[in-house]
Amino acid sequence: MFQDYISEKQRSYTEEAALYDAKRFSADTGRFYVELSNRIIHRWVTSGRRERVLDVATGTGRVSVWLAREGVRVFGIDLTDAMLQQAKAKAGRLGVGLPLMQGNALSLPFRENTFDAVVSIRFLHILPSELQLPIIQEMVRVLKPRGRIAVEFNSPFAGGLLWMLRRDHLVIWPSELKRLVKGLSKIKVQGIMLPGLARLSRWHPGLAYRIGENLDFWPLNHLCNQILVMGEKESG
Repeated sequence: MFQDYISEKQRSYTEEAALYDAKRFSADTGRFYVELSNRIIHRWVTSGRRERVLDVATGTGRVSVWLAREGVRVFGIDLTDAMLQQAKAKAGRLGVGLPLMQGNALSLPFRENTFDAVVSIRFLHILPSELQLPIIQEMVRVLKPRGRIAVEFNSPFAGGLLWMLRRDHLVIWPSELKRLVKGLSKIKVQGIMLPGLARLSRWHPGLAYRIGENLDFWPLNHLCNQILVMGEKESG
């Protein structure tokens, strides 16, 4: 049913793979977002003993390469080979080992209870809502009991209901969280990129990061541009 949509997205990312990072993350705001979100993810997935981490829709390796550089044993998977080639080149430039494979998030090529943590950033917002739940369920399937997951969505309240007005990005409403995080406990909703933080980082980066890393309470977490939903797989 969604094959045409998925194929079109794959073609689109193939065409822009070489310029993907430059278009989104080369300016001050983009660089701050990357560093901030990676710090938050790293702290969450490495709390306790987390030996194997899967990055779903790893793209150009913005998260997976960063985690690998920090000593995390991370694996990246993506549907688009051109994006994986960018990740491979990035890992090579930084001299880090990063296993990469091509695959579909709707049917991850791993057994149940394989990974200690799963992350997926800047991915679910491009998908029809009907695909979000089965993809999250696939991520939970490959998680070990008490393994941790972190998935990012756009916030509907960012910029004065910006996403709802634009209608070109899917968002996650607070009332939908319970449906999407079935089988998870210790749910934490972390806001990323509160408006004005990137500007503050130019003058006081330490303060900007301290604020940005602690936006896990209502309503500020949902007033950020993105929200990171984090949880832990139930042990039973």
